Amino acid sequence: MIATNAHYTDFQLRVDFWIDEAANSGVFLQITADDSVDLPIPGRACSFGVIKAIQARGDFAVLGERRRRALRVHVGSDVASGLAVLERAVYQSLEA
Repeated sequence: MIATNAHYTDFQLRVDFWIDEAANSGVFLQITADDSVDLPIPGRACSFGVIKAIQARGDFAVLGERRRRALRVHVGSDVASGLAVLERAVYQSLEA
């Protein structure tokens, strides 16, 4: 994340995600977490954390629209513990 005190005008962020139809799409794993510190955007009602969360949901939605196999895991505010739980779940699923 890049933070700045510079003034800016309204903007629109567009991200394109392209993969060749013949390619192996694999499985996409999106891991999100709560921000330990969230910074406000000067002059706006939302924060950088809100923008980041919206972007993550949009990325995940695009994967679904493109019929890609995707899993979204939110580990909460304690990232280390959340990742440990995820690790145990992955190992348990592989042992089954």
